[in-house]
Amino acid sequence: MAARIGFEDVSSFAYDTLARRMPAILSRIIDDVHNKLHDMHESGDDKSAQEGIQVIPILNKLRHEMQTDKVMPSLTLSNPDETKLWNEYISEIAQEQGIVPVEAMTWFKSTWLLAECYLYGRVNEIIENCNPLKNHDPFRLSKETSFTASLDSISALAALVAEGNWSPGHLQLHDFRVLLQFCLWGNKSDLSLHADMKGASAAQEDGEVLQAGSTSQLKSMEKNVISNHTNEIWTRLMEKKSSKGSLSRIDFVLDNSGFELFTDLCLAHWLIATKLTSQVKFHAKTRPWFVSDASEKDIHWLVTELSKSDNSACNTLGKTFQAYLENNTWIVQEDIFWTLPQEFDFLQRIAPKLHADLEEADIVLFKGDLNYRKLLADRQWHPETPLTTVIQLKLNTIFVSLRTLKSEVIAGLEAGVAEKLKAEDENWLTKGRFGVIQAVFPSE
Repeated sequence: MAARIGFEDVSSFAYDTLARRMPAILSRIIDDVHNKLHDMHESGDDKSAQEGIQVIPILNKLRHEMQTDKVMPSLTLSNPDETKLWNEYISEIAQEQGIVPVEAMTWFKSTWLLAECYLYGRVNEIIENCNPLKNHDPFRLSKETSFTASLDSISALAALVAEGNWSPGHLQLHDFRVLLQFCLWGNKSDLSLHADMKGASAAQEDGEVLQAGSTSQLKSMEKNVISNHTNEIWTRLMEKKSSKGSLSRIDFVLDNSGFELFTDLCLAHWLIATKLTSQVKFHAKTRPWFVSDASEKDIHWLVTELSKSDNSACNTLGKTFQAYLENNTWIVQEDIFWTLPQEFDFLQRIAPKLHADLEEADIVLFKGDLNYRKLLADRQWHPETPLTTVIQLKLNTIFVSLRTLKSEVIAGLEAGVAEKLKAEDENWLTKGRFGVIQAVFPSE
């Protein structure tokens, strides 16, 4: 079994995340809370502002603990089941790391996956235990600002979708491939990678296309899909359709809100319009998570914004999306499992109802880097290790990962690919420049 990713290598992306990016994110959270309390005061709610001010020194203390490698105390969240699962996993990792007693585990002696998830767990614990702030999302303004900054790309993609002749008689591999790649590259828009949590205001970053809103931009990025199972996925879906007439449900395990979520909704629209499936289910987060991760509230907010748009293509899509939500053609489901630190091989054991529900889908699309890391247990696999070796999640259905590379976790590559990319760019695993569309099929 490959080793878990930790912080032993000070030159690693994981170490930089804990030493630099996570404190910067926490600083922005503190700024957001300050602004929220100021708004309370300005609106005349001084009592709530005074009660809420207690959160600031607690968040500052958390930042100090993280930066100075203090112990990671157990969590106490509002949901007792969630609290139990968090603390069991913290103890399990401490035992695995050989830390005695388990309460002595510190930030830099834990694993990358646990430490990064733990930051958001602690922030949620602190905020929800403060009554005036308990329903506050410290990332909401960042998510909404990022959406506004993405409107050019959103409008361009909306126009492309509006031009599509999508009907049951026009089910084409070309359309599926294009929309799948829009979903893939939409994953480049991850606010947790931006220290200011605002995202990029343009479609370019370091010379690379950040948000592909047109087929020409998509074409320029196609060469960067370094593992692509699209044809195999299509073949399996067509076999299922041939035997069933229409697929019963396709599931998305969502990642980011904003532009990425919009690309997900566009693919879901195509799936319904062509009658490839009769229903789509979106699995969303129950809590603010990794800055830009999508909740049910984020989905409804985005659809409402589209419906209010002066852009006719966006407006039409917004109203179509709203109708899907109202008639249960699209279903949004939240579950605490998605905001736990456990990797996905825990799914059947700790969330058996969710596991059974996912198996009812004809295909499950896991979006983004964190879902990929959890599928692969965030371990240092050799890049050519087969996916069926590294992924311990057992689902009796097709599941696919659509992920741009933003962490030092990868598997399932063909021989020589990793060496070639490393020779071109030693940071090829973490810049979001490359992506994968990788599938695991039940028979495997």
